[in-house]
Amino acid sequence: MKIYFILAIFLMSANFTLNGAPNWAAEIDHQTAAVADFPIHEGMLVYHSYIDYSAGGGKLFLYDFAAKKRIAISENWPLHHAMNGHFSPDGQKIVFMALPKGKTDYYQWDIYLWDFETQTLTNLTPNNGIPDEDPKFFPDGEKIVFKQNGDIQIFNLKTKAIIPVTADGFAVEESMPYPTTDGQKILYEKNAKIYMINIDGTNSRSLSNADNLASYYPIVRDQDSFLHPKWAPASNHHDQVYLSFILPRPSQYLPFNDINADNSDPYPIAGTDYVFFSSNREGGQGNWDIYLGDLKTGQVWTLDQFGINTTLGELGSCYFNQNPAGLDEGVNPLPLQCTLEQNYPNPFNPATTISFELAVASRVTLQIFRVNGSYLETLLDEVKIPAKYKVTWQPHDICTGVYFYRLSTGAEILVRKCIYLK
Repeated sequence: MKIYFILAIFLMSANFTLNGAPNWAAEIDHQTAAVADFPIHEGMLVYHSYIDYSAGGGKLFLYDFAAKKRIAISENWPLHHAMNGHFSPDGQKIVFMALPKGKTDYYQWDIYLWDFETQTLTNLTPNNGIPDEDPKFFPDGEKIVFKQNGDIQIFNLKTKAIIPVTADGFAVEESMPYPTTDGQKILYEKNAKIYMINIDGTNSRSLSNADNLASYYPIVRDQDSFLHPKWAPASNHHDQVYLSFILPRPSQYLPFNDINADNSDPYPIAGTDYVFFSSNREGGQGNWDIYLGDLKTGQVWTLDQFGINTTLGELGSCYFNQNPAGLDEGVNPLPLQCTLEQNYPNPFNPATTISFELAVASRVTLQIFRVNGSYLETLLDEVKIPAKYKVTWQPHDICTGVYFYRLSTGAEILVRKCIYLK
């Protein structure tokens, strides 16, 4: 398989003009890199899969790179079409847009929140009769920004208050909002250009270059830059991924693009040059596939090896890294292995707490058995992400004696015994 990190210097110079635009005559043949070279070995990716946007049926998936495990997290939710998931800063929640089960009308889109720890699904914008779309967490994890009926809104997860940023409806539609790293501004799309606005709705200004190329879906990369799809060139309406900047500076056409296909939905891996993106380039499994690209060298990896790409369309990537660059390992480090602690108190009456740690995303069952091995009850049967957990057991109508509690993750089974005194 041809690996096209060759001549990186040529890509960064001969393939570009001085204003950052690509030289289409120098476009190279894009092929994916060797599977063994895939550089991501930890963290989680949430994305959606569907036939196409208008057909509905979108489902959200979670992929854990450490466990090499793919989980259909929205499989049993009462939803018709779920898409565009976005992790909270601690990775414990996602927000996304969805149509309730049995609903297909555009004005029935709502914003949902899924809590991995409590396993609760919450509709944040129920029964309002207006479309709610494109939610993204703020860096503080306490607010989300989203589009409601053509306007930018902020939802406070503590107070449940909705705070308007713009108020002109579909007369001037503001779409695809994304907060800056300091949480004080919002990037968004308007009239196929990228703008930035203060969270109080003041000082809206264009960030798009005056090149008459349609730009969409800004995703903040760091305090200085953001990623977004843009036509390239104007005569070719295929979307390509660009790196653009908050301060005036020419956008950079990224070398992993394919001018003969659409390349969209970029999502950066913080502290690296890697970018997840979707493309309908030749050689894919379905109408859209997810890839990983290096924005400096142009090297590309397919995610076929993980079972992520299917005959459907996979889009809307959002990546959460358990150990991002600069993380203080001494502050609430995530578990390195699966453990099951001794319950406390023990012996106990009327209740006891069972603690366990999970190192990889898994469907977890926690069950109670009698001393003769017969099943008593299930305390937990849910998908969990890497974290520390506590479960309370308060039995009813059982006799004094020894009982066993068993934690099963699919890959491991751990058992401990406890004593109940009546």
